[in-house]
Amino acid sequence: MIDVHPLGPLTSLAESSVFEQLSSNPSEKLQLPAISELPPPIQAQTYVYEAPMSDLKPNLWAFDEFVRNNAWKWI
Repeated sequence: MIDVHPLGPLTSLAESSVFEQLSSNPSEKLQLPAISELPPPIQAQTYVYEAPMSDLKPNLWAFDEFVRNNAWKWI
């Protein structure tokens, strides 16, 4: 478990403004607030990649495709 600062209210991915922003323009960077403006941290689980680095592929991917095809594996 690690501490993370939520960037907004906790909502489903389908209702998230982050989802809308990234799915409409995946290359656009999110504007993050100053750390002093973030809500208090909450506990979150992490995923640690332990397979060989050679198994990673340098392919671009779209957030909306990830949500549609793979997000269920992470929930």
